[in-house]
Amino acid sequence: MPINKLNLIILMAVITVTACSNVGADNINKNRNVSTNLSRNIQNTDSVPTDSIILWKHKLAKTYSIAISDYLDAENKKDKTIFDTLFIGKQVEFPKIELPKEINGAKIILLNPEEIIRSKPLYCKTSPYINLIGSVEKDKAEFIFVTFYPDFQHQYDCYLNYIYNSKNGGFDLLEIRIEILILNKDGKADHFAIYENGKYIGNKPIDNKNK
Repeated sequence: MPINKLNLIILMAVITVTACSNVGADNINKNRNVSTNLSRNIQNTDSVPTDSIILWKHKLAKTYSIAISDYLDAENKKDKTIFDTLFIGKQVEFPKIELPKEINGAKIILLNPEEIIRSKPLYCKTSPYINLIGSVEKDKAEFIFVTFYPDFQHQYDCYLNYIYNSKNGGFDLLEIRIEILILNKDGKADHFAIYENGKYIGNKPIDNKNK
């Protein structure tokens, strides 16, 4: 199912409820240094069991891993951020997959709902909490990295769009868009500063974020 406005609203609501409860209680280089030696050819299934479900989970995990790598690269290019850890929430719609323990030098930690609350003091710019929303289909893949720190303060969203490449059996990166939440002098959400493929292109009002 493609990513849509409703999915994002539902998952953001989960984060809001969780946070409140705490009060009461250019294509990326294929040779980049990824701990799992990822390539964009997800058909490389040597030594992978042929069972269709296991094979699909393998491909899905590889696609998610590539998206995480691209997210890390995009943020580094934007403001030279070097990540220590990504805390990724295992929300209701997060697939049952295994991810590498490290990607591009950043530790990858999956958190269940209880761990999301318990780990809140650890969230910072180089170790943010990520609400990762993904949709992988036969001909395309889309991801949104909703990024929070410190605590559950919403900082920015990173959108990654891919298209299937029938020649190599993988996904080619089409677009990277980062929407940074800008606050007004009263500390309230004012607008988003938009970066596409590493370049600032302008601002967007809050109410047009999910057009």
